[in-house]
Amino acid sequence: MTSPVNRREFLAAAGAAATGAAASLATGPLGSSAVLADSETKRLTPPLHKAVKFSMVSGHAPLAEKFRMLKQAGFEGVDIDRHLDHDEVRRAKDESGLVVHGVVGYDHWGKPLSDPDPAVRKAGRESFIRTLHDCKAYGGTTALLVPGKVLKHVPYADAYQRSQDEVRKLIPVAEELQIFICIENVWNDMLYSPLEMARYIDEINSPWVGSYFDVGNCV
Repeated sequence: MTSPVNRREFLAAAGAAATGAAASLATGPLGSSAVLADSETKRLTPPLHKAVKFSMVSGHAPLAEKFRMLKQAGFEGVDIDRHLDHDEVRRAKDESGLVVHGVVGYDHWGKPLSDPDPAVRKAGRESFIRTLHDCKAYGGTTALLVPGKVLKHVPYADAYQRSQDEVRKLIPVAEELQIFICIENVWNDMLYSPLEMARYIDEINSPWVGSYFDVGNCV
């Protein structure tokens, strides 16, 4: 969980981390170069905070109790992947001190923006608009989106172009609500490499569309 980072900041932080590692190897843990590199890395690396997806919390306890449990377990934030009562979420936040940093799209697997049927794409788009409004009501800043999926009847090029067209239609809502649309790298058979992901986002060309980078999904 962290504030959105642009590509330049991400690459600068990654470069600083690599420099720090190289300096440490070259001079040893007590070398002055390693100390300087480590200081530079800390300056450039965005602060990271531990968070969890809400559906990972099982049981039938009230929302406020689940939020308190997460806070006590050491989590600082939670992203929500279903529609919840807005007032109940706000009360649970106030009582627990837990941050709702964002939401996860509710229907992007069942109603993908890459589907050949315009009616399915429209339903997926409308569902994600509800997601953006929920995020705003919860006090979040980011909405995770799986933009589409490649299937036997959905070639990669079609999934790529259709989903881009649909994401562009979402941008005015995201801008109005000040919520970032974050494209996830996930098991959908598209946007697997960093070059593909960067190109996809750059072609959309909006400050309100970025990446929700999942380290585990790189496996």
